[in-house]
Amino acid sequence: MVKSNLKKIRHYLGAGVGVLPVVKSDAYGHGMIRVSQALSREVPEGVAVMSPGEGMTLRQAGIKGRIILMSGFLPGEWESVISSRLTPVLHHPDQVASIPKQEGSRRVPVHLKFDTGMGRLGFLPEQVHELVNLLKDRPDIMVEGIMTHFASGEDLDATVEAWRKLSYPILELEREKLLPERFVIHAGNSSAILSGGWKNHLAGMPPDLIERASIWVRPGLLLYGFEGENVSNQLGVTGCMEVESRLLSVRSLPSGTGISYGSTIHLKESTTVGVAGMGYSDGLPRLLSNRGWAYSQGRVLPFLGRVCMDMVMLDLGKTGTHRIGDWVTVLGNGKTGAMTAGDVAGISGTIPYEILCLLGRRSPRLYRENSTTETSIDEDP
Repeated sequence: MVKSNLKKIRHYLGAGVGVLPVVKSDAYGHGMIRVSQALSREVPEGVAVMSPGEGMTLRQAGIKGRIILMSGFLPGEWESVISSRLTPVLHHPDQVASIPKQEGSRRVPVHLKFDTGMGRLGFLPEQVHELVNLLKDRPDIMVEGIMTHFASGEDLDATVEAWRKLSYPILELEREKLLPERFVIHAGNSSAILSGGWKNHLAGMPPDLIERASIWVRPGLLLYGFEGENVSNQLGVTGCMEVESRLLSVRSLPSGTGISYGSTIHLKESTTVGVAGMGYSDGLPRLLSNRGWAYSQGRVLPFLGRVCMDMVMLDLGKTGTHRIGDWVTVLGNGKTGAMTAGDVAGISGTIPYEILCLLGRRSPRLYRENSTTETSIDEDP
């Protein structure tokens, strides 16, 4: 499904736009190694991770393409960066100064990040002169890319303003002859892809400079089939993740029985209660207590009582046909009546990103290449 979503994103963007899949945080809970392996032939641009540790994990798994470190590196991590052929994002003057000078003609590719309103990582645009002074004496450092991260990718006006801010350091780097003949610029996250904010709104760029730059986007949530908040379903991407649990117990309990800690709910009638082997230690938010639901055999199965550490109780009805060991869907991909990541996020007062990153961390993962091929299982997520 992730490859299908990638194709839809590329078709939506049109020819000539690069796509850098974001696989940090274990590919938003989907499995960083397996997702990167599935996309290895689809993305000549490479993939983006957060830390050197994630990059090293991908190298050890046989991923050979470009791996971009979105957070750069910390003191003591440079040897891991260089030995694993990782491409760091530089966002602070200390990082530039800490890169050891390379021997001979060897050049280290880097991406430079500018803060255009996020207030998180990045050189401020007006710091470009300090950056220029650092880079002038470092011919062994090659600026492969320029990037920023939109604080409000869904707001087209805000992204246009961010592009305007990014224009100044790019022009200054070009004036100082620090940009190569070909380089990349990437800014658009999932929400900016959908709003149109990913498009190049750089101000005052000479035509020849624009021709030398390749524009990339960095889909994360969108790649995994979720279009996020405040956007419409424009691409028709499909959720890649489903989370299922087995019933540990199925039994009939009488009217008036209190369920789970604190007995926050009492049965109004005799009810078949199932106990699913999944709880908040598996990433199921406790805020779903008495509000969430599972799905099985074409029916919605409401949560009863508080979500426990390892279990949650389900209302299977008066005369359910479920048995011990049956599977129930706790998180669906939008094709059935199961909760989606958006549903869980809405109930829990958070965002789908958080839900996907937390769910199923200790559960075996089963991957399907497509609906007709064999499946494989990773016992250790």
